[in-house]
Amino acid sequence: MKLWKKTAALSALVMGVSAAPALATSVPADTPVDATPISAPVEILPIVAPVEAGSFLRLVGPVEWVDLEGGFWAVAGMRLIGDQEEIAQFAGQEVVVEGTEFTGISFHMVPAIEVMSIRLAGEVEAMAPVLRDVGADAPLPREILVNGKPVARELGSPVVADGVLLVPLRAIAEAMGAEVAWDGEGQLVRVGLADRTVIFRIGQQEAEVLDAAVAPAGSARISMAQPAQIVGDRTMISADAITTVFGLRQTEAEEGVMSLVPGDVADLTAPEPVTLPDDAFHDLLTGRIRQVEHGRILLEGPPMANGEPMLIWLTVSDDTQITVGEGAGTAADLQVGADVIVSLSGPILESFPARGGADSIQVLPAPKADILTGVIKEIEGGRILLEGEPMDSGEPFLAWLAVDENTVITIGDAGATAADLQVGARVEVELTGPMLMSYPAQGGAARIRILPAE
Repeated sequence: MKLWKKTAALSALVMGVSAAPALATSVPADTPVDATPISAPVEILPIVAPVEAGSFLRLVGPVEWVDLEGGFWAVAGMRLIGDQEEIAQFAGQEVVVEGTEFTGISFHMVPAIEVMSIRLAGEVEAMAPVLRDVGADAPLPREILVNGKPVARELGSPVVADGVLLVPLRAIAEAMGAEVAWDGEGQLVRVGLADRTVIFRIGQQEAEVLDAAVAPAGSARISMAQPAQIVGDRTMISADAITTVFGLRQTEAEEGVMSLVPGDVADLTAPEPVTLPDDAFHDLLTGRIRQVEHGRILLEGPPMANGEPMLIWLTVSDDTQITVGEGAGTAADLQVGADVIVSLSGPILESFPARGGADSIQVLPAPKADILTGVIKEIEGGRILLEGEPMDSGEPFLAWLAVDENTVITIGDAGATAADLQVGARVEVELTGPMLMSYPAQGGAARIRILPAE
């Protein structure tokens, strides 16, 4: 039962108990009572795994006024935190609400969502579950599903080796409906898909993809985190090949279950070979880290001749020298989104993405964080409403800024706590990152400096 139903039922029970003495003398016990059924709200669809500020949620349903504890607007039984005037405009209408689960303390005894966006349900397409690529460092699953059906466990079980998840090749391929053939003499597995053939060679770190229409001219090589290998009597491949080779992606499922479905954005045709300049490995590569896996990073560089960005997996070993700005760094400093300069340790292998080794990696300093200055207008459940200078429209700039245990708060240069944040105080706020441009805007506070009163 949804929490809002429980609350309503409890209220009704209390009222019923209070009125029981009077009713007992005036209403026969067998008198029928009219009851209005309460329809169940639309289910809440989780989108991604929980983050620090609470799970990201997407709700679908009508905007309803709940007359409890002062009253509030709700969708699917969840209280809506945000611009109440904007929310009220959708009263009674079917909407799609996106935001983060409210995890703070509130006198409202119902779950709540901090609204990032709200729009009429008719204005968006039917919502499919959010899919994500399978990484080589994925956790060991207790069960693997392909299109909702479990893969055959007698064909092998996943294992973790050197921090990389290895999955049974035949079990997953056959669950997709592919034909799988083992060539003992050539030590390879040939997987026949509807639009292409994929060859995995034992001991090799690339899968060879042959376009069914133009093979072998349409062949390409796709890099994997680990070479295909035999564990027990089964051929195993690194989990990242589930996405990069087979085009399957992971959807939300219960803990310990890897649920795989065809990705809407996955290109199941053979990728075109990547051709890099002959002298590419002689130069430094500059780019942004797009993905981090065990012992390697995926670097996105400048566009190539075909307009696509250059992608290259770079092996990071104990011999790779890592610096951050002018100081020494470690592999922990290699984070997604960081801009880096890489000196290659040798030639680039023209697979898809390309592969190479990193002799040294310099992590460039992050751009200076944005600073906001304004007055605290409201404080609510782990966040403050900051009012800044008027915008071009004449409206005051307003931003809800999350304050958590990682937010550094000072009064001038002296240490302070969240208790020192008071309505009316002038503050200088260093943001944690980009802001969601709603109205009010939404973001996070890395540092808050309380300024002296003017």
